[in-house]
Amino acid sequence: MLDRRGAPALLIEPLGAGLLSELADTLAELSTLRGEQGEWVAVVLPLKPGAFERALELIAEGPPFDPAEAGLGQHHVFVSEQEAVFVFDGVNVRETVRRLLTSPQAWRLSAAWAGCLAGRPRLAEAAYSWPVPAQR
Repeated sequence: MLDRRGAPALLIEPLGAGLLSELADTLAELSTLRGEQGEWVAVVLPLKPGAFERALELIAEGPPFDPAEAGLGQHHVFVSEQEAVFVFDGVNVRETVRRLLTSPQAWRLSAAWAGCLAGRPRLAEAAYSWPVPAQR
């Protein structure tokens, strides 16, 4: 059972061995971080050897949500042989990502990703950013 602020509780059933607890840990980490304007959040999924092509197929299907409707400024996914990195940008994006991860669509999609994961999802913090200088 996942208690949600301002929304009904969500009953969750495990879709893959260990995946639910790993996503729950990521949700808990997101909920402790403060939302700010113009922030970035990256969720890193370590991939099993040989899962690269399957990860590309899943990514090609697109997100299980409409990025504009969700309030994102930008959304990118990077993939290598070892990991998939989902980058989210927007106002109060940590709260937005937390909300997206609790949606029923995301939980259904997690079953497809379960066979690709080599470990628990984790957050990557922004360490450097170079913005384009504003024109005068």
